[in-house]
Amino acid sequence: MRTAGPADPSFLEGVYTAARIFGVLGRELRVESVYAEAMTTCEGPALEVMRARLRLMLARELIGQRQNVKAEGILRSALSKEERLSHKVFCMWRLFNV
Repeated sequence: MRTAGPADPSFLEGVYTAARIFGVLGRELRVESVYAEAMTTCEGPALEVMRARLRLMLARELIGQRQNVKAEGILRSALSKEERLSHKVFCMWRLFNV
């Protein structure tokens, strides 16, 4: 996962696999850190969609662990960021189509 980085087509699958291995071993905190580390590698606006997918994957994992409050916080944050991103795109579209 570290060597391939987000440019690799199987990056999300690798993150999911690593998280599942730690989950099976009962290391839930390590599962969260796998996702957090993966999200930090997705810097820049070009990888915003990848970071959003990772957030959703983490929320799904937390729901599976019955940590609904944490999952809700992540989903609310993801929704807020999604709304801001779509607003920026709309504003840019209006700017260039005037």
